[in-house]
Amino acid sequence: HTVLNEIFFYSKSGIVAIIGFAITLFLSTNTMAIVAKGLNRAYKVKETRNFFYSRLLALVMVLVHTLVLFLSITLIVFGKVLTKFLVTYIGMTEHLANIMLFVRWPFAFLTLFILAYLSYYILPDLTGHERLRRHSALPGSIFFCISWLLGSWLFSIYINNLHTYNFVYGTIAGFAIMMMWLYYTSLLILIGGEINCQLYEKLERKDELIAKREAKN
Repeated sequence: HTVLNEIFFYSKSGIVAIIGFAITLFLSTNTMAIVAKGLNRAYKVKETRNFFYSRLLALVMVLVHTLVLFLSITLIVFGKVLTKFLVTYIGMTEHLANIMLFVRWPFAFLTLFILAYLSYYILPDLTGHERLRRHSALPGSIFFCISWLLGSWLFSIYINNLHTYNFVYGTIAGFAIMMMWLYYTSLLILIGGEINCQLYEKLERKDELIAKREAKN
């Protein structure tokens, strides 16, 4: 509330907000470009796409990640808080609230799976082998979804029961938690990329063996 008041009553808040948004977007695309670089290392390939195309791709994935992760975090971490608010102030029934709490898990899993699959399919610079790319992106996507939802569930327990971080650390707690969450998410993406790489190499070796057998015949 204090931050919003400062923004609305500060005479140059619009310019500051635009500059801050531009800097945030630039740093976010850098982060996504680094994730793509890490996935390329996992697949043992070099980046051959030009700089502008890579940045445009990173920008699109930043927007997709922001939307999906925001929805997933809101549903999983703050789901109980939101349903309690709706029941108390909007008049939602307890039955409908319980349905929302149940449906949030498959919905979050589906959106996260699509997000992870797109990341593993688009970000690495894998030219050709479309079938291998499609199949190898599956196990890492499933790993990312399960691990991310598990971490979100554990964090939601902390939010709903303890939530003392703001009393101890003040405003900086939000920034610290955000950085921890970004680190955790990036780590899961890279681990999922390593899992996909193993399957990709296995399928590639299998195709090579089949091609050699067909050549001999």
